[in-house]
Amino acid sequence: MEDRIVRAISSDGMVQAAAIYSRNLTERARQIHKTLPVATAALGRALAGASMMGNALKGQGASLTLQIKGGGPLGTVLAVSDSEGNVRGYVTNPQVELPLRADGKLDVGGAVGHEGTLTVIKDLHMKEPYVGTIDLLGGEVAEDIAGYFVESEQIPTACGLGVLVDRDQSVKSAGGYLIQLMPGATEDTIVKVEGGIMAAGPVSALLEQDPDPEHLLRAVMSDFDLKILETQPVSYKCYCSRERVERALISLGRKELEEMIRQLQNCPCIVLWVPFNEGWGQFDAKQITRLVRKLDPTRLIDHASGWHDQGVSDVRSLHVYFKPYRFRPDKKGRAVVLSEFGGYNLPVAGHTWNEKNFGYKGYQTPEALGEAVRKLYETQIVPARKAGLAADVYTQLSDVEDEVNGFVTYDRRVEKLPEALMRAIARELRGD
Repeated sequence: MEDRIVRAISSDGMVQAAAIYSRNLTERARQIHKTLPVATAALGRALAGASMMGNALKGQGASLTLQIKGGGPLGTVLAVSDSEGNVRGYVTNPQVELPLRADGKLDVGGAVGHEGTLTVIKDLHMKEPYVGTIDLLGGEVAEDIAGYFVESEQIPTACGLGVLVDRDQSVKSAGGYLIQLMPGATEDTIVKVEGGIMAAGPVSALLEQDPDPEHLLRAVMSDFDLKILETQPVSYKCYCSRERVERALISLGRKELEEMIRQLQNCPCIVLWVPFNEGWGQFDAKQITRLVRKLDPTRLIDHASGWHDQGVSDVRSLHVYFKPYRFRPDKKGRAVVLSEFGGYNLPVAGHTWNEKNFGYKGYQTPEALGEAVRKLYETQIVPARKAGLAADVYTQLSDVEDEVNGFVTYDRRVEKLPEALMRAIARELRGD
């Protein structure tokens, strides 16, 4: 069966509802992002919820973004829908695995996290998008979406979402429903809605029996006479354009950027702001640099660290790995910063995040690593410092996930380099 949304209203006009069958689009998302089961379930729920919410928008070109940050191992769960209900999305860490819950089900709440926020952004192509944020109720997604409608839009809402993952990790069924009370709904209406939901049972089981979303809607609202308003095919669909990416990033990122700078502004250890690292997520770096400078005119800015220099940074920022570094003054007269270099990797058994071993040059013993680092500073960095290099940042202080190029392991238990060596290098850099 193709994915589709069904919209309906009760004959008395007191309840409006939508249901979705989204098995195919959820499976497509799983294939694209290579999600493991608990990530598939979390993303599938978010996609189904966002699709029904987006389908309710009016206006061609409108879109809805559903962002969940629960503090769990999945990281951010993001789903974006157009006004027809076509969706796309991702989770930050698709390879997360967690033990099953005591009832044998996937621990979506544990993977998403229980403490964080759900944010809904409605872009109706007006001057500013509508942004509503609530605290998570539990991280299971459905109850959080219902909580958003109650808290942010004052619409009593019931939401059920389900994703059934097969033994081969493919999606067996997926979908859900949104039921909302209209103004004037009585206590009797509420009781009938609640009774129907309890009697119907889990969404994934209902869709496994019959994938038709109209059947799901009639099962959950068995005490109501329903009038079907429309049926809309939906799919996993990505609209890739610079303009759409910019609007999403600005609506999601500007507020976070302002809050971050405001929160950290009085920290004396911050020397300069780095809006973008290399080309990762970079867009309109000049505009963002102007915004950061307006928010904090007291600090320097490295607009796109180690990447294409557009002439708006306060420093000349360089990332140098696979060739020897030799200092050259900046033609614009700015301070030159070697903002990434080194990256020598040494895995320490029992103190790695996983089995991967990433770095820019590998070593097998602490002694070999120490000698290489000593030589790197002695032959390249110290001479560059004497010639005019303003600052240098070694990659990196500690291992990070599969990057094992830190001075200490990711768990901070093992120092790979002796303290005496690093103190000697520091004295050389200071010219002591």
